[in-house]
Amino acid sequence: MVPDNPSLKLSILKSRHDSPLAGHFGQEKTYSLISRDFSWPGMTRDVKDY
Repeated sequence: MVPDNPSLKLSILKSRHDSPLAGHFGQEKTYSLISRDFSWPGMTRDVKDY
């Protein structure tokens, strides 16, 4: 469970969506990649909004 820390959540979102290795995936793939290692309340919304 990720603590309620917006900068940490943003870092996780960037690492799974924006990195050259991630390939700039869409919402569903990004959520799938993040949920393998992390979770937090509102994660679905955060991925969608990102």
